[in-house]
Amino acid sequence: MNKVTEFRKEVYRILELANAKYNIYGLIKNQCISQEVSISFYTAGSSAGWASHFYENGKIKRLSLRFNSYFIESNYNYMVYDTIPHEVAHLVCYLLYPHQEIGHNHIWNEICINLGGTGKRYHTMNAPTGKKKITYEYNVNGINVYLPEKDHFKAQKSFINYPVNSIMTRVFKNMFTGAIIA
Repeated sequence: MNKVTEFRKEVYRILELANAKYNIYGLIKNQCISQEVSISFYTAGSSAGWASHFYENGKIKRLSLRFNSYFIESNYNYMVYDTIPHEVAHLVCYLLYPHQEIGHNHIWNEICINLGGTGKRYHTMNAPTGKKKITYEYNVNGINVYLPEKDHFKAQKSFINYPVNSIMTRVFKNMFTGAIIA
């Protein structure tokens, strides 16, 4: 099992903990149009993770968690034990205090710590420097395919048509193995 797959399981574990402590699934059911928390991965920039919510007609349309797969590969334990609780704490705040800007205040800090995080606002991991040519491994019908960065980002949004053994094939975000080759 690759690190991104293992990491996704850890995200669900912390979401379950948040539900046990704050009833987030009940809050999601009452306050959100989409009943699902979107979990995705990216590699650009120095941010370790990102939580977001979008409103539509006074309700939360979608809750999203995004994590930097570069840091998952290079600092797995930190990402699991600090970044996941950090970002899930933001989701809890969106649900408990809708339409309020909580940010990284004392409320967020307490929730983050209750979810197992340190409550620190920023990470100290070293982000990649310089522009390296990075490819992303996908498994398409049993064949490993290596997408360049631009195509990887398109696939992560929904899908991309990409030649696999000279045949144009749809490559979907769930085919990403989590392997990043720099």
